[in-house]
Amino acid sequence: MSAGDAVQLLIDRDEIHDVVMRYAAGVDGRDMEVVRGCFAPDLEVEGWGGGFADRDSMITYISGVAIFHTTMHMFGNQLIAVDVDTAA
Repeated sequence: MSAGDAVQLLIDRDEIHDVVMRYAAGVDGRDMEVVRGCFAPDLEVEGWGGGFADRDSMITYISGVAIFHTTMHMFGNQLIAVDVDTAA
C-alpha cells in the first residue's frame, strides 16, 4: 500500500466515523432528516431491526425513539473495513 493509499484509507475511515456520530446526534436531537442523511437511498440492512424494505421504513422505525425522554449511544469495538468504493 502506498503512502497516498494509506492516507486515503484513514480519510475514508474517518468520514465513516463522522457519519456514525451524525447518526447519534440526529437520533438524540430527534432530527430524522439528519438521520436520513446518514444512509444511502438504496441501503441494505443486515442483522438489525425488523427487516426494513427501504430507508423510509427504517427511519419510521428509528423515529420511535421519540417516546423516550433522552437517548444515549455506545459505539464500542468498531471495525471499519474499506475496499476501494465499498465499506463494511
